[in-house]
Amino acid sequence: MEFRQTYGSIVMAKSKKFITSLSRLRLGAGTAGCTLAARLSENPKWKVLLLEAGGPESLIMDVPIVAHFLQLGEMKWKYRTQPSDHACLAMNNNRCNWPRGKVMGGSSVLNYMMYTRGNRKDYDRWAALGNKGWSFRDVLPYFKKYEGSNIPDAEADYVGRDGPLKFLIFNGVPKLLKLCGSGPTGWFKDIVIIMVAHKMVWPICTPPLVMPHVGVQIVLIYP
Repeated sequence: MEFRQTYGSIVMAKSKKFITSLSRLRLGAGTAGCTLAARLSENPKWKVLLLEAGGPESLIMDVPIVAHFLQLGEMKWKYRTQPSDHACLAMNNNRCNWPRGKVMGGSSVLNYMMYTRGNRKDYDRWAALGNKGWSFRDVLPYFKKYEGSNIPDAEADYVGRDGPLKFLIFNGVPKLLKLCGSGPTGWFKDIVIIMVAHKMVWPICTPPLVMPHVGVQIVLIYP
């Protein structure tokens, strides 16, 4: 017991000394937290510490089809929605799981490795509520700054290419479209044809992330 108390005191003393020497402390190692910590560390005069409550990511977490099972594991905060008479009707007490990542990489580890942004109207609504600097026009430069897109026909006004967060277009062909004879480059156009055939009126967002935000787009994935 004496050894543990002494050892603990030494660790705490060293920890306090280390923390007081920091220039920046970032809590939470999700997509945003890791990106922000990486940006801050580019200043050679700053010491940056990134803290995450969860453990490290494993190789199995990079398998998209496993995402559903990860959302039931220990790498989440176990949040649940409030009981509702209009949603989660098949769940116990009408409460759904609300997976939020407790792992290095955050909630991005628990999804299907897809990337998207929020709807521009949501940001504009935040600004309209009095949150200055949160309109879509205000936050767009920061999206572009951290995005590292390889989308060949992406408009430079809307999509970043040189940022630390890399994503690319999914190059696979859905099995249903393979049966229809679609190749690896033309399947998205085939989807457009199918939509027209079924008289759907959704606009096609090509390239992805460009307005309009209500419509159909190609899946963007983390490499």
